[in-house]
This record gives sequence, structure tokens and C-alpha cells, in this order.
Amino acid sequence: MPTETFNEAIDTLAGLTLTTLAGLPARLFLRDLAERRRCEAVICEVRRELAEKVLGRAAALREEIDKEATHDADGEPVVSGASKLSQASPALPRHRADP
Repeated sequence: MPTETFNEAIDTLAGLTLTTLAGLPARLFLRDLAERRRCEAVICEVRRELAEKVLGRAAALREEIDKEATHDADGEPVVSGASKLSQASPALPRHRADP
């Protein structure tokens, strides 16, 4: 499967999940606005927690790729400025707050 197709599938799944989560408070609390707001706050908190975990995993993968990119297949240090891995692999997406 091409990377672009895989990325599109992940984006679609994430979008559907977030849309469904956002609609839960209204479905659960039709007339109780206070409970609806409380539920919205819990969902927001869960989304933040998930985002932190995903960003942490992405950072770990980036670090692993960077580490692998400094050595060739034989374990020898790469002398040139760009490794074969960094030239062949697309960069992992970076969080907006990343420099």
C-alpha cells in the first residue's frame, strides 16, 4: 500500500473518530445543558491526553529514525550530510509547536 494511501486512511479514521466524540454530549444529554458541558469537558481532556501520547510516540519514532540515519547498514557512521534513509523516507509530521 502506498504511504500516501495509508496516511489518507489514518486521517479519515481520525476525523471520523473526533467527529463522533464531539457529538456524544448532545446525544447523551438532550435537555441537561450542565451535564452536556461536563461531558464536553471530559471529551476535551481525553483528546488532549491522546494527542500527548501520539506526539510522544511521533517524537520517539523521529528520534529512532534520526539515530538510524547516522549509520549505514553495516553500522558505519554516515560521512555525508544526508543519509540514505533520510533521502528515501518521508519525514514524520511535526507538531505545530516543533521548531
